[in-house]
Amino acid sequence: MRVKKLFFAYLEQVSSLRSLPVELTTMAKCAGLGLFYTPFSMLKDGFSRFESKYFKQMFETVLASSNVKRVKALDELGLFQVIDGSLFPTLWQMRSERISKGEKCV
Repeated sequence: MRVKKLFFAYLEQVSSLRSLPVELTTMAKCAGLGLFYTPFSMLKDGFSRFESKYFKQMFETVLASSNVKRVKALDELGLFQVIDGSLFPTLWQMRSERISKGEKCV
């Protein structure tokens, strides 16, 4: 169910993961979609309980199927992925955990 809520947040352009619980209680369409209040801590917990490869695959699939404006001059720089700034602490934590396990990270 949390994945459905994340898709909803992406499609409705919710400003951050922290504001998603508020949107779930105030947007009328949420009840019709069966999306009810979930505390921020529970939503955030999903990022630490599951391997990042699942989120990465889901994120890339959604991004690839999105109609995003293409800037041909940027093709020379390679793959760009647009992410919400609220993901940076999660990504940093995942990187730190990998380093603490002795993995080499770039």
